Amino acid sequence: MDIMNFLWLITTPLVSLFAHLIYTDSYSVPKHFFLSFSALITFIVLYARALRRKNITMYCTIFHLFFILFWTASLLSIINTARVNPYLIKGSLDVSLYLLVYVFLSVFFSNYLEQKEKIENMLFAFLIAGVIVAANGLLNYYTGYDIFVGLSPGLFYRERIRSTIGNVIFVANFLNMLMPIALYFYFRKTSSNLMKSFAFVSVTLFYLVLLVGNVRSEYLSWIVQLIFMTLFGLLEFGKRKRSLKFVLSREIFKEKLTQILLITVVFVIAGILFVGFPNILNHNKRMGEFILTSLSSRFETKVINEDLMRRKVAWLSAIEIWKDHKVFGQGVGTYRFFGGPTVAKVCNKVPKYRAAWQLFDTVHNDYLQVLAETGLVGFGLMITTFVLLVIYVFKNYEKLPAEKKAVFMTLVLTFVPFAVQMFFCYPVQILPNSLLALFSISAGVGRYLNEREGTKFNVKMSLKSLVPLGILLLILLTSSVYLRASRFLSAVYLRQGKVALNSVMNLYDIKRYKDRENSKAKKADNIETSSSVDDEIRNDLLTALVSLYNSIKFDHSNGLSYYFLSHLLGNDETFASVRKVKKDFVEVILKEYNGKFDLLKRLEEVLTENEIVDLQRLYSSLDLLNHSERFFADPVVQLAKVEKLSKIIKKLSEVQIKQGVSSELRSILKAEIEVLYTALSRSALRTIYEYSGGWVLYFRIKNPDIEIATRIGGDVYRELIYYIGTSGQLDSRKIDLIKQISDFEREVCLDLESNGYWGIPDAGLIFFTVLAEKQASTNKEWSKQILRSVLDDYHKIYDKIAKKLREGEEFFLRRTTDLRESVSTLLWESLHKSQLGIEDKTVQSFRKAFDEAIRKFISYDFSRYVHLYISELSKAEISDWNSLYATSPWKYFTSPVVFSALNHLQSVGDMSIVGRIFKISQLMVDPFYATWPFLYERYQIFKSTYEYAQKLYESLLKSDTKEVFTR
Repeated sequence: MDIMNFLWLITTPLVSLFAHLIYTDSYSVPKHFFLSFSALITFIVLYARALRRKNITMYCTIFHLFFILFWTASLLSIINTARVNPYLIKGSLDVSLYLLVYVFLSVFFSNYLEQKEKIENMLFAFLIAGVIVAANGLLNYYTGYDIFVGLSPGLFYRERIRSTIGNVIFVANFLNMLMPIALYFYFRKTSSNLMKSFAFVSVTLFYLVLLVGNVRSEYLSWIVQLIFMTLFGLLEFGKRKRSLKFVLSREIFKEKLTQILLITVVFVIAGILFVGFPNILNHNKRMGEFILTSLSSRFETKVINEDLMRRKVAWLSAIEIWKDHKVFGQGVGTYRFFGGPTVAKVCNKVPKYRAAWQLFDTVHNDYLQVLAETGLVGFGLMITTFVLLVIYVFKNYEKLPAEKKAVFMTLVLTFVPFAVQMFFCYPVQILPNSLLALFSISAGVGRYLNEREGTKFNVKMSLKSLVPLGILLLILLTSSVYLRASRFLSAVYLRQGKVALNSVMNLYDIKRYKDRENSKAKKADNIETSSSVDDEIRNDLLTALVSLYNSIKFDHSNGLSYYFLSHLLGNDETFASVRKVKKDFVEVILKEYNGKFDLLKRLEEVLTENEIVDLQRLYSSLDLLNHSERFFADPVVQLAKVEKLSKIIKKLSEVQIKQGVSSELRSILKAEIEVLYTALSRSALRTIYEYSGGWVLYFRIKNPDIEIATRIGGDVYRELIYYIGTSGQLDSRKIDLIKQISDFEREVCLDLESNGYWGIPDAGLIFFTVLAEKQASTNKEWSKQILRSVLDDYHKIYDKIAKKLREGEEFFLRRTTDLRESVSTLLWESLHKSQLGIEDKTVQSFRKAFDEAIRKFISYDFSRYVHLYISELSKAEISDWNSLYATSPWKYFTSPVVFSALNHLQSVGDMSIVGRIFKISQLMVDPFYATWPFLYERYQIFKSTYEYAQKLYESLLKSDTKEVFTR
């Protein structure tokens, strides 16, 4: 077997099937490396052969020329990258050189596939990979398990379909691209019965995955494929009646009709099994509920409008980026960095888009991404190439001999779903989809199938030109492999570091729990268990530290690695532990990432060694975050910077007022604090601006659950206020900054409420209300000013929310009833499958307890709740607010509901059933599943807080009146 044939018959399934989350978070990163490596091996073999022959004759087309020009445009776009952010040059160069790999492979495939047999072999290799992807996807769907990755969890079955590609959209796209190939082998006259059977199974599996995947863009591509097939048919039968007579001849017609009927019968049976009646294939759902309900939900006007609005935001952000660099674009591969801030700009400019905020790292439209990154030059070349390809397809089809038409049509129809998906997503960046698309185009314009004169030509090179050009291309392809390998290895270490760091955080929770239990029980036998936890923590910390550091060393542009390493060093608990494990190594990192060596040296005269180390690790953590933001434009980096800056400012402020500090050092510290506060203010405002109204999709920004929202990590606005309030003395400048944050929070919430989404600006409201309460006895006038400002600022949204609560109680009750029915159905179905015979009793008890919980919840006195919470906060220092989180009335009243379901399972020995029922019951207190009850209590708390501020203000006015009267 030819080495090229062997190499690519191995590479094709490898880049299709290689997937394991033990290596990277992304399925595509290792695949891109393997593809570039195979391309390098291919070039080396071909170059060696050419050198032996001392010349080469290479087949090319105008499409290859346009592809080369497009690559040149991508290279030129890096000039703008260098101007705006030089740190991104390496990443842009990596993408550009990887694009060169595709250019080389396109020329290679067009030359190598000079025989029909070679094309069919490659198509069949893709088909084998596709069958495995499809079978694995169905396994994901029904079991939540993946044969390559392990667990493939998801709240909804559709989300589980990841297979070896990583996303249901791209799995469906790949299989839809393979459908014409499967049909080709199924209908091919020369196919053996075994081949036809395999192709038939392939078509069936692909159809089932496309059916349950519910990817709208793939259904749209069917229409486009049908249009192309119709045009091919008109070309075929409109001019050549013999072809029609040939197809309608008795033997061929009978064979094709039988095959078509067989496929149709299978499709109909599959449809009946999925839709017609409850069975194992449709999870025992009622008629139509499994597919039709899912399909209708995917095509609901609201769902389509929301999806379109999110994509529109990404598309508009691409256009905004393009406006700054219209000719050559911002730089190939840079949308990942510039997209986030630009999306925020689009969202904040048009209020209705705030609900659509996402941290897009792609445009979700490959055409517009090309426009943003390579400008009019790259975009124009791409569109011109596509237009010429469409013309070529039909002109070339007319000239093809009959034996070539079927394979040519198959290649065209294979590319159609890819081109359609490019409008809605980013299949160009996904393997194996992009490789199959490249193969179909390259083979379609290649030696074997191109019959159009004027589109093809031969390039002859002698040894004199072959050597330098070959060496140049070898260097470029080797550089691409090196950069892809660096990225791959960096991603591997990042994955290891993240997993280890998450494990450490979980182990700390376990350790704290066991320490509490030990202190209560004082049992000696638990000490060994706690010690084993300590050993695990040390091991994981060492793994996290070394892995994250190695990740940075392999790829200096991996912004996430800097961020997580900063988190490890910046956290008091993890730093103390890791310093014990690897002190020398930690000190190396602290010195490498520390721009304040001179200042820390000066502070040695007034601080202890431990205090110096504490400041040093905070500065190092901040330095790592500064590195991170150069490559990773996520607002979470700015939020982390605010935290570190707050802690440093607080520590330096404490040093500044210490006795024995020289006036010179005080001046240095004052200047340093000023610089740090300016950075804190900038990062805080940038955080809220770039997050916009993103909590509609990402509860991390503002969680509906009041318990989570009042802790660190549950509400960005509260976090920022807390960090600013604890960065030393709370002066007027810091209060003004908090006022800016609360004003922006209120503005965004008002916009969201006005556009049909939720927005509750309680972070600023609670802070200023508590501040006024604290100042009421010592500085009454200032307290009144604060309250007057609060009442004026929040009056408009208070009226809106109060009206919503007055008029929306029936709506809320309806939504909670829907929640009760949803959870009841899940409970009944789960217990029914277990065949315990207690499903009716359990659900009845659950419903009764749920209705009682709703009755108590609706009648709850939220005014008293707010009074107690504000009183507690006003008695505490701001630094203690983090530990004084609010409790959720909804969770309190629904806790008996959980036990009402579990009470019927006391005699059940199978703990997996008990655990499953407990998890289903817990959906009532999951803010993602039961959002409305949490929003209702948040609305009530906001309303009661505003009214508390009103009463406090009125009481202060009354006290003034009494004082005047007394005088």
